[in-house]
Amino acid sequence: MERASQYRCIQRVIVSTQTTAEKILENARKNPAAWDGICISTFANISEPSQDAEMRFCRIRDSMRAFQAEGHRVQLGMSFTLGHGDSPLYPEATVPPMVGPKGEICRQSICPRSEEAAREFRKLFRRYASLQPECIWIDDDFRMYSHAPAACGCFCDACMDRFNRTYGHSYTRENLVAELLEDHFPRENQIRLEWLDFNHKGLLALAGEMARAVHQVSPKVIMGMMTAGAQFNVYDQPDYRDFLPVMANQDGEVWFRPGAFFYEDAVPFEAVRKAFALSVTNQHCVSKNVRTYSEIVMCPYVKRGKALKIVRFEALAHIGLGGVNGVTFESIKEMIDEMDAYLCMIQENAPYLRALADAVADRTQIGLYPWFSAKQWAYANAGSSMEDLHRDSSGLAVELLRIGVPLTANPQGALGIILAGSNVKSMPRDQLKAWLRKGVYADGEAAEWVNRMLGGAPMGVEISGPAPSTCEKFGDHWLNGEHAGFLRCPFAGGAGTGARAMRLAGAAALSEAVNGAIGSAAYQKPVGSVGSAVYETPEGGRTAVMAVAPWALDIVSFAKSDQILNVLNWLCRGMPVRISSDCRVGQSVWRGEKDMVLFLLNMDFDPAKHVRLQFASPMRLERLERDGVWSDVGSGLEYTIPELRDFDCAVFRMTPLTRESTC
Repeated sequence: MERASQYRCIQRVIVSTQTTAEKILENARKNPAAWDGICISTFANISEPSQDAEMRFCRIRDSMRAFQAEGHRVQLGMSFTLGHGDSPLYPEATVPPMVGPKGEICRQSICPRSEEAAREFRKLFRRYASLQPECIWIDDDFRMYSHAPAACGCFCDACMDRFNRTYGHSYTRENLVAELLEDHFPRENQIRLEWLDFNHKGLLALAGEMARAVHQVSPKVIMGMMTAGAQFNVYDQPDYRDFLPVMANQDGEVWFRPGAFFYEDAVPFEAVRKAFALSVTNQHCVSKNVRTYSEIVMCPYVKRGKALKIVRFEALAHIGLGGVNGVTFESIKEMIDEMDAYLCMIQENAPYLRALADAVADRTQIGLYPWFSAKQWAYANAGSSMEDLHRDSSGLAVELLRIGVPLTANPQGALGIILAGSNVKSMPRDQLKAWLRKGVYADGEAAEWVNRMLGGAPMGVEISGPAPSTCEKFGDHWLNGEHAGFLRCPFAGGAGTGARAMRLAGAAALSEAVNGAIGSAAYQKPVGSVGSAVYETPEGGRTAVMAVAPWALDIVSFAKSDQILNVLNWLCRGMPVRISSDCRVGQSVWRGEKDMVLFLLNMDFDPAKHVRLQFASPMRLERLERDGVWSDVGSGLEYTIPELRDFDCAVFRMTPLTRESTC
């Protein structure tokens, strides 16, 4: 029995005197396939004057009735929960405000542990649940981080008192912040772990209050959680699986809308970066009854902000790279005439988007896995401010997509792991040892931390400190292919680059660091440091270390990209697909029980001509056509795509031709 499609294209709108319900319905009638649900942004606020609140509620109620009368499934977005920071758009909180680590008060943001706030939220959510929407969304201001001017909240007196009582301390705000800024490596920073737990449980408790209030009125209403993404919410310990049991409706359903950023297309690659961030979030909320409908920000659609081509590319990338079930278009400002252009485009592409979402559903994304831990905030290096601890170097690994490296945020689909910077400190040592028996790709800083964590040189290199400014010269190693003698300049060095000087301790050198003073007599003279090295561990694992982050500086030159792809193919013992193209063509691979789905995306301003795909084993290949139908295009060990247009995607289903070739 074929599974029912979970794909949805949801339109999130604002209803006002200018953008009326009738105007929204006019757009929906013209392009019905672009409307698989309407989410009304309520902008309801617990601090709103009662007269304004009543007018808002009546307008939302009447709009819902109008939409439902024409057959639409209607959702409600509670656009203000903890607050989006100080803004004249919202009234000053009438409940205790959020307080930052230096005592900064954000008067438009709310203390998440306030009993007064919880009481008002229960009343607000019960009232809107009485309208019987399909789903009620908690907005992405439901977080502890980024409530300007309180960057990292909440340190109010009540929260300090509760933290001290819960964990048995007697900190003042100043003393606690000083303790949190310290890095106690190699010991765990227990205070950071407790504070992270405190933040996480504070949000969890309030989400439970909201969900119970809704389900007391209507047990079938789905609760939805908007989030800026796991990588951006490390201050909250973003393991959203904990929220599922407290938010689930009578059928066990919970929805997520991950998103954040990419408001315009001045830098189109940011759409790809955002799409992979969705994949990371998905891994921390995945469950049988969870659906994810990612956010594409329109506010509303203006062609000079995002070209139609980029909107389409973004939607495809969210599904094919991010692995979401569908998309939500955020048009939360006044609707204008250009909305019709993008709705028409979505209508035309609905069969393709739906078929892609159905193709990747219930599959495992496979590739190189950039390490990410929901607890990594607790393991950051020492900082001078709380914001210094809010970093995630693993997100930068998305740069490797430019040269065709397959990535995954799912450790179950990992062909190998990527370690960068200091984030490896958040990995349990037993887990790190297990990865070293498989495949590890690391930069010099990560290798330095691995050596400190496990002792010795388990990746075959010793680190002797920061690297000077250098170039990289390829040696005569088979993984360098035909590029022996290639000079990569610049390669590493200088303060703040994170580069490390490396010496061999069992590994084999791929390149050496040479003097980078172009024009000097010492130009290309070895400086006694290794640029990159590979190693087979005594336990049978494979490792590769680059002195600087693997995605830093020049990786798009054919020599360097060939080296990286050769190294990763060796480390993974064969990547499923190798891409050869003179354009930036990336891939995402989804493994099923009997076949795989290959999602290709051209991230270039030029069309990619003659894109060559090489498979690890013979494959039967089907291509997803624009009408959502699969067509047979051939079989064998390779296939050439005549052309992949700029900022376009292609989808293939790959079926192994021999039993031995299944993954």
